[in-house]
Amino acid sequence: MAAAGCPFPGEEDEEEAGMAGTAGTPDTSADGSSSGEGTAGAEGETDPTGAMQECGAPVELGLFQPTDGEARGFAVRDDVVYLAVESEGLEVVDIGDPASPTSLGVLDFALGELAFSVAVDGDHAFVGKRGAGWSVVDVTDPGAMVEVAFDDADDAEDVAVVDGTLFVLDTTGLRTYDVVDPTVPVVMSPTVTLPGSCRSMVVAGSTAYIASTGVEGGGGLVMVDVSDPSSPTEIGVYLTTSNAAHLEVDGNTAYVSHLDGVDVVDVTDPAMPVGRGVFVQDRSHAVASAGSRLFVLGDDTSNFTPPTLTVVDVSNPEAPTVSDASFDAFADPYALEYAADMLMLTAEDDDALHILDPCPTP
Repeated sequence: MAAAGCPFPGEEDEEEAGMAGTAGTPDTSADGSSSGEGTAGAEGETDPTGAMQECGAPVELGLFQPTDGEARGFAVRDDVVYLAVESEGLEVVDIGDPASPTSLGVLDFALGELAFSVAVDGDHAFVGKRGAGWSVVDVTDPGAMVEVAFDDADDAEDVAVVDGTLFVLDTTGLRTYDVVDPTVPVVMSPTVTLPGSCRSMVVAGSTAYIASTGVEGGGGLVMVDVSDPSSPTEIGVYLTTSNAAHLEVDGNTAYVSHLDGVDVVDVTDPAMPVGRGVFVQDRSHAVASAGSRLFVLGDDTSNFTPPTLTVVDVSNPEAPTVSDASFDAFADPYALEYAADMLMLTAEDDDALHILDPCPTP
Protein backbone atom coordinates (compact mmCIF):
# COMPACT_ATOMS: atom_id res chain seq x y z
CA MET A 1 0.00 0.00 0.00
CA ALA A 2 1.01 3.54 -0.24
CA ALA A 3 -0.52 6.49 0.91
CA ALA A 4 -0.82 9.93 -0.57
CA GLY A 5 0.97 12.96 0.98
CA CYS A 6 -0.14 16.10 -0.82
CA PRO A 7 -1.45 19.08 1.11
CA PHE A 8 -5.24 19.23 1.22
CA PRO A 9 -6.74 21.51 -1.42
CA GLY A 10 -7.75 24.94 -0.19
CA GLU A 11 -11.09 26.58 -0.41
CA GLU A 12 -10.09 28.06 -3.76
CA ASP A 13 -10.02 24.55 -5.26
CA GLU A 14 -13.46 23.89 -3.83
CA GLU A 15 -14.85 27.00 -5.44
CA GLU A 16 -13.26 26.16 -8.79
CA ALA A 17 -14.91 22.75 -8.71
CA GLY A 18 -18.27 24.32 -7.88
CA MET A 19 -18.73 22.20 -4.74
CA ALA A 20 -20.68 22.66 -1.55
CA GLY A 21 -17.53 21.64 0.35
CA THR A 22 -17.17 18.35 2.18
CA ALA A 23 -14.80 15.89 0.89
CA GLY A 24 3.85 -0.34 -3.20
CA THR A 25 7.25 -3.98 -2.09
CA PRO A 26 9.28 -3.50 1.15
CA ASP A 27 9.50 0.28 0.74
CA THR A 28 6.45 2.45 1.27
CA SER A 29 5.88 6.14 0.70
CA ALA A 30 3.48 8.48 2.38
CA ASP A 31 3.68 11.06 -0.31
CA GLY A 32 1.44 9.23 -2.66
CA SER A 33 4.33 7.55 -4.36
CA SER A 34 5.08 3.88 -4.54
CA SER A 35 8.57 2.56 -4.15
CA GLY A 36 6.85 -0.58 -2.99
CA GLU A 37 3.97 -1.94 -1.00
CA GLY A 38 3.96 -2.36 2.75
CA THR A 39 2.37 -5.47 4.17
CA ALA A 40 -0.49 -5.11 6.60
CA GLY A 41 -2.33 -7.46 8.90
CA ALA A 42 -6.05 -7.81 9.48
CA GLU A 43 -8.01 -6.19 12.29
CA GLY A 44 -5.58 -6.33 15.18
CA GLU A 45 -2.49 -8.46 15.80
CA THR A 46 -2.49 -12.25 15.91
CA ASP A 47 -1.53 -14.00 19.16
CA PRO A 48 0.31 -17.39 19.21
CA THR A 49 -3.02 -19.30 19.18
CA GLY A 50 -4.09 -17.55 15.98
CA ALA A 51 -6.87 -15.57 17.66
CA MET A 52 -7.21 -11.89 16.84
CA GLN A 53 -6.61 -9.34 19.56
CA GLU A 54 -8.86 -6.32 19.84
CA CYS A 55 -7.26 -2.94 19.32
CA GLY A 56 -7.54 0.17 21.43
CA ALA A 57 -7.24 3.72 20.13
CA PRO A 58 -3.91 4.46 18.40
CA VAL A 59 -1.33 5.72 20.88
CA GLU A 60 1.60 8.00 20.13
CA LEU A 61 4.96 6.33 20.71
CA GLY A 62 7.30 9.13 19.73
CA LEU A 63 7.81 12.35 17.81
CA PHE A 64 10.59 13.62 15.58
CA GLN A 65 11.09 17.31 14.95
CA PRO A 66 13.20 17.98 11.83
CA THR A 67 16.55 19.62 12.40
CA ASP A 68 15.42 22.70 10.51
CA GLY A 69 12.15 22.88 8.60
CA GLU A 70 8.72 21.30 8.19
CA ALA A 71 8.07 17.56 7.90
CA ARG A 72 6.06 16.73 4.79
CA GLY A 73 6.01 13.51 2.70
CA PHE A 74 8.11 10.48 3.64
CA ALA A 75 9.10 6.95 2.65
CA VAL A 76 9.73 4.10 5.07
CA ARG A 77 12.18 1.22 4.69
CA ASP A 78 12.67 -1.15 7.60
CA ASP A 79 13.42 1.06 10.63
CA VAL A 80 14.42 4.12 8.59
CA VAL A 81 12.27 7.04 7.46
CA TYR A 82 13.34 9.22 4.53
CA LEU A 83 11.67 12.52 5.32
CA ALA A 84 11.06 15.41 2.93
CA VAL A 85 11.53 18.60 4.93
CA GLU A 86 9.96 21.56 3.16
CA SER A 87 12.45 24.36 3.83
CA GLU A 88 15.44 22.11 4.43
CA GLY A 89 15.77 19.11 2.13
CA LEU A 90 16.02 15.39 2.89
CA GLU A 91 16.47 14.06 6.43
CA VAL A 92 17.04 10.38 7.26
CA VAL A 93 15.58 9.22 10.57
CA ASP A 94 16.22 6.03 12.56
CA ILE A 95 12.96 4.84 14.15
CA GLY A 96 14.34 1.58 15.57
CA ASP A 97 13.39 3.00 18.95
CA PRO A 98 10.11 4.75 18.10
CA ALA A 99 10.09 6.51 21.46
CA SER A 100 13.37 8.22 20.58
CA PRO A 101 13.73 8.69 16.80
CA THR A 102 17.20 9.89 15.80
CA SER A 103 18.47 11.85 12.81
CA LEU A 104 21.06 9.97 10.77
CA GLY A 105 21.80 12.82 8.43
CA VAL A 106 20.49 15.82 6.51
CA LEU A 107 21.00 17.03 2.95
CA ASP A 108 20.11 20.68 2.43
CA PHE A 109 18.83 21.75 -0.96
CA ALA A 110 19.41 25.18 -2.46
CA LEU A 111 17.37 28.12 -1.21
CA GLY A 112 13.86 27.99 -2.65
CA GLU A 113 13.95 24.25 -3.40
CA LEU A 114 11.16 22.97 -1.15
CA ALA A 115 11.00 19.21 -0.57
CA PHE A 116 7.48 17.76 -0.44
CA SER A 117 7.57 14.11 -1.53
CA VAL A 118 10.05 11.25 -1.54
CA ALA A 119 10.41 7.70 -2.88
CA VAL A 120 13.30 5.30 -2.25
CA ASP A 121 14.82 2.62 -4.45
CA GLY A 122 18.01 0.84 -3.41
CA ASP A 123 20.66 3.35 -2.38
CA HIS A 124 18.87 6.34 -3.87
CA ALA A 125 16.07 8.65 -2.77
CA PHE A 126 14.01 10.56 -5.31
CA VAL A 127 12.72 13.85 -3.90
CA GLY A 128 9.91 15.93 -5.41
CA LYS A 129 10.34 19.67 -4.93
CA ARG A 130 7.12 21.00 -6.48
CA GLY A 131 7.94 24.01 -8.65
CA ALA A 132 11.68 23.40 -8.23
CA GLY A 133 11.62 20.00 -9.94
CA TRP A 134 13.11 16.84 -8.42
CA SER A 135 16.43 15.44 -7.21
CA VAL A 136 18.13 12.06 -6.97
CA VAL A 137 20.12 11.59 -3.76
CA ASP A 138 22.65 8.87 -2.96
CA VAL A 139 21.70 7.76 0.58
CA THR A 140 24.28 4.99 0.95
CA ASP A 141 25.76 6.94 3.85
CA PRO A 142 22.97 9.02 5.45
CA GLY A 143 25.60 11.10 7.22
CA ALA A 144 27.13 12.15 3.91
CA MET A 145 24.32 12.17 1.35
CA VAL A 146 25.07 13.44 -2.16
CA GLU A 147 22.74 14.85 -4.82
CA VAL A 148 23.71 12.91 -7.94
CA ALA A 149 21.10 14.20 -10.42
CA PHE A 150 18.34 16.77 -10.64
CA ASP A 151 15.81 18.40 -12.92
CA ASP A 152 14.82 21.93 -11.99
CA ALA A 153 12.85 22.67 -15.16
CA ASP A 154 9.65 20.81 -14.29
CA ASP A 155 7.03 20.77 -11.54
CA ALA A 156 6.86 17.72 -9.25
CA GLU A 157 3.75 17.35 -7.10
CA ASP A 158 4.60 13.73 -6.36
CA VAL A 159 7.17 11.09 -7.27
CA ALA A 160 7.29 7.28 -7.42
CA VAL A 161 9.95 4.83 -8.52
CA VAL A 162 9.32 1.25 -9.63
CA ASP A 163 11.68 -1.19 -11.37
CA GLY A 164 14.06 1.46 -12.65
CA THR A 165 11.35 3.86 -13.78
CA LEU A 166 10.77 7.24 -12.14
CA PHE A 167 7.22 8.59 -12.30
CA VAL A 168 6.87 12.34 -11.83
CA LEU A 169 3.43 13.87 -11.34
CA ASP A 170 2.75 17.54 -11.86
CA THR A 171 -0.59 19.32 -11.69
CA THR A 172 -1.23 18.71 -15.39
CA GLY A 173 -0.22 15.08 -15.75
CA LEU A 174 2.41 12.32 -15.61
CA ARG A 175 5.84 11.83 -17.16
CA THR A 176 8.42 9.06 -16.85
CA TYR A 177 12.20 8.66 -16.73
CA ASP A 178 14.58 5.72 -17.02
CA VAL A 179 16.63 5.71 -13.79
CA VAL A 180 18.30 2.31 -14.10
CA ASP A 181 21.41 4.47 -13.71
CA PRO A 182 20.10 7.00 -11.16
CA THR A 183 22.98 9.36 -11.88
CA VAL A 184 21.87 9.75 -15.52
CA PRO A 185 18.04 9.93 -15.72
CA VAL A 186 16.72 9.61 -19.28
CA VAL A 187 13.30 10.90 -20.38
CA MET A 188 11.03 8.02 -21.42
CA SER A 189 7.77 9.91 -21.90
CA PRO A 190 6.96 13.62 -21.91
CA THR A 191 4.04 14.77 -19.80
CA VAL A 192 0.78 12.95 -20.54
CA THR A 193 -2.04 15.39 -19.81
CA LEU A 194 -4.68 14.08 -17.39
CA PRO A 195 -8.09 15.37 -16.19
CA GLY A 196 -8.29 18.00 -13.47
CA SER A 197 -5.42 19.12 -11.28
CA CYS A 198 -3.30 16.16 -10.20
CA ARG A 199 -2.49 15.94 -6.49
CA SER A 200 -1.02 12.58 -5.52
CA MET A 201 -0.12 9.21 -6.96
CA VAL A 202 0.29 5.50 -6.21
CA VAL A 203 1.90 3.14 -8.70
CA ALA A 204 0.83 -0.48 -8.20
CA GLY A 205 1.53 -3.19 -10.74
CA SER A 206 1.06 -1.83 -14.25
CA THR A 207 -1.23 1.02 -13.18
CA ALA A 208 -0.66 4.51 -11.83
CA TYR A 209 -3.56 5.73 -9.67
CA ILE A 210 -3.85 9.51 -9.39
CA ALA A 211 -6.06 11.64 -7.16
CA SER A 212 -7.20 14.85 -8.83
CA THR A 213 -9.30 17.91 -8.12
CA GLY A 214 -11.58 19.79 -10.51
CA VAL A 215 -12.69 16.74 -12.52
CA GLU A 216 -16.17 17.29 -14.00
CA GLY A 217 -17.25 19.57 -11.17
CA GLY A 218 -15.81 17.42 -8.39
CA GLY A 219 -12.79 15.22 -7.92
CA GLY A 220 -11.60 11.98 -9.37
CA LEU A 221 -9.39 8.91 -9.33
CA VAL A 222 -7.58 8.64 -12.65
CA MET A 223 -6.10 5.32 -13.81
CA VAL A 224 -3.11 5.28 -16.16
CA ASP A 225 -1.71 2.15 -17.80
CA VAL A 226 2.08 2.23 -17.30
CA SER A 227 2.85 -1.31 -18.50
CA ASP A 228 4.92 0.48 -21.14
CA PRO A 229 6.48 3.37 -19.19
CA SER A 230 7.51 5.04 -22.42
CA SER A 231 3.84 5.41 -23.37
CA PRO A 232 1.56 5.99 -20.32
CA THR A 233 -2.09 5.79 -21.33
CA GLU A 234 -5.15 7.00 -19.45
CA ILE A 235 -7.58 4.08 -19.19
CA GLY A 236 -10.22 5.04 -16.63
CA VAL A 237 -11.71 7.69 -14.35
CA TYR A 238 -13.74 7.29 -11.18
CA LEU A 239 -15.55 10.45 -10.08
CA THR A 240 -15.80 11.55 -6.45
CA THR A 241 -18.36 14.06 -5.21
CA SER A 242 -15.68 16.57 -4.23
CA ASN A 243 -11.98 17.34 -4.58
CA ALA A 244 -9.77 14.29 -4.10
CA ALA A 245 -6.28 14.75 -2.76
CA HIS A 246 -5.09 11.53 -1.13
CA LEU A 247 -5.38 7.86 -1.96
CA GLU A 248 -4.31 4.41 -0.84
CA VAL A 249 -4.22 1.26 -2.95
CA ASP A 250 -4.36 -2.10 -1.20
CA GLY A 251 -4.61 -5.05 -3.58
CA ASN A 252 -7.70 -4.57 -5.76
CA THR A 253 -9.12 -1.80 -3.58
CA ALA A 254 -8.44 1.92 -3.74
CA TYR A 255 -9.38 4.30 -0.93
CA VAL A 256 -9.81 7.90 -2.09
CA SER A 257 -10.13 10.65 0.50
CA HIS A 258 -11.92 13.87 -0.40
CA LEU A 259 -13.95 16.69 1.13
CA ASP A 260 -17.00 14.45 1.68
CA GLY A 261 -15.22 11.40 3.10
CA VAL A 262 -13.54 8.31 1.66
CA ASP A 263 -14.69 6.28 -1.35
CA VAL A 264 -13.95 2.54 -1.40
CA VAL A 265 -13.31 1.63 -5.05
CA ASP A 266 -12.88 -1.79 -6.62
CA VAL A 267 -10.02 -1.49 -9.13
CA THR A 268 -9.81 -5.17 -10.12
CA ASP A 269 -10.18 -3.83 -13.65
CA PRO A 270 -8.53 -0.37 -13.52
CA ALA A 271 -10.27 0.54 -16.78
CA MET A 272 -13.67 -0.01 -15.14
CA PRO A 273 -13.45 1.09 -11.49
CA VAL A 274 -16.53 0.35 -9.38
CA GLY A 275 -17.55 2.18 -6.22
CA ARG A 276 -18.17 -0.28 -3.38
CA GLY A 277 -18.91 1.98 -0.43
CA VAL A 278 -18.42 5.40 1.15
CA PHE A 279 -17.24 6.43 4.59
CA VAL A 280 -18.82 9.82 5.20
CA GLN A 281 -16.68 12.33 7.07
CA ASP A 282 -16.43 16.03 6.39
CA ARG A 283 -12.99 17.00 5.06
CA SER A 284 -11.14 13.70 5.05
CA HIS A 285 -7.49 14.60 4.61
CA ALA A 286 -5.23 11.54 4.51
CA VAL A 287 -5.83 7.80 4.53
CA ALA A 288 -3.84 4.61 5.25
CA SER A 289 -4.90 0.97 5.42
CA ALA A 290 -3.85 -2.11 7.36
CA GLY A 291 -5.93 -5.07 6.23
CA SER A 292 -9.51 -4.51 7.34
CA ARG A 293 -8.56 -1.38 9.29
CA LEU A 294 -8.65 1.98 7.55
CA PHE A 295 -7.17 5.04 9.23
CA VAL A 296 -8.65 8.39 8.22
CA LEU A 297 -7.38 11.81 9.26
CA GLY A 298 -9.99 14.53 9.05
CA ASP A 299 -12.00 17.18 10.82
CA ASP A 300 -15.78 17.35 10.81
CA THR A 301 -16.24 21.10 10.50
CA SER A 302 -20.01 20.72 10.21
CA ASN A 303 -20.09 19.49 13.82
CA PHE A 304 -17.23 21.71 14.99
CA THR A 305 -15.19 18.72 16.11
CA PRO A 306 -11.38 18.81 16.35
CA PRO A 307 -9.16 16.97 13.88
CA THR A 308 -9.53 13.24 14.49
CA LEU A 309 -7.80 10.02 13.51
CA THR A 310 -10.68 7.64 12.94
CA VAL A 311 -10.29 3.88 12.69
CA VAL A 312 -12.77 2.41 10.21
CA ASP A 313 -13.67 -1.24 9.76
CA VAL A 314 -13.71 -1.97 6.01
CA SER A 315 -14.08 -5.75 6.23
CA ASN A 316 -17.40 -5.12 4.48
CA PRO A 317 -16.39 -2.50 1.90
CA GLU A 318 -20.01 -1.73 1.08
CA ALA A 319 -20.67 -0.60 4.64
CA PRO A 320 -17.57 0.95 6.25
CA THR A 321 -18.18 1.44 9.97
CA VAL A 322 -16.34 3.43 12.59
CA SER A 323 -14.77 1.28 15.29
CA ASP A 324 -14.59 2.57 18.86
CA ALA A 325 -10.94 3.51 18.34
CA SER A 326 -10.29 7.14 17.46
CA PHE A 327 -8.48 10.04 19.04
CA ASP A 328 -7.99 13.77 18.62
CA ALA A 329 -5.31 14.15 15.99
CA PHE A 330 -3.52 17.12 14.46
CA ALA A 331 -4.63 20.14 12.50
CA ASP A 332 -3.79 20.26 8.80
CA PRO A 333 -2.47 16.69 8.43
CA TYR A 334 -0.13 16.21 5.51
CA ALA A 335 0.77 12.52 5.16
CA LEU A 336 -0.30 9.26 6.80
CA GLU A 337 1.28 5.82 6.42
CA TYR A 338 1.11 2.35 7.93
CA ALA A 339 4.52 0.68 7.73
CA ALA A 340 6.88 -1.39 9.89
CA ASP A 341 3.89 -2.26 12.12
CA MET A 342 3.54 1.40 13.02
CA LEU A 343 1.35 4.30 11.95
CA MET A 344 3.20 7.48 11.01
CA LEU A 345 1.94 10.92 10.13
CA THR A 346 3.07 14.46 9.49
CA ALA A 347 0.93 17.53 10.15
CA GLU A 348 1.35 21.20 9.43
CA ASP A 349 0.27 22.34 12.89
CA ASP A 350 3.62 21.30 14.41
CA ASP A 351 5.62 20.27 11.29
CA ALA A 352 6.77 17.05 13.00
CA LEU A 353 6.80 13.32 12.26
CA HIS A 354 4.56 11.41 14.70
CA ILE A 355 4.96 7.68 15.32
CA LEU A 356 1.99 5.74 16.70
CA ASP A 357 1.09 2.23 17.80
CA PRO A 358 -1.92 1.49 15.55
CA CYS A 359 -3.17 -1.44 17.61
CA PRO A 360 -2.45 -1.16 21.35
CA THR A 361 -4.02 -3.63 23.75
CA PRO A 362 -7.29 -2.04 24.89
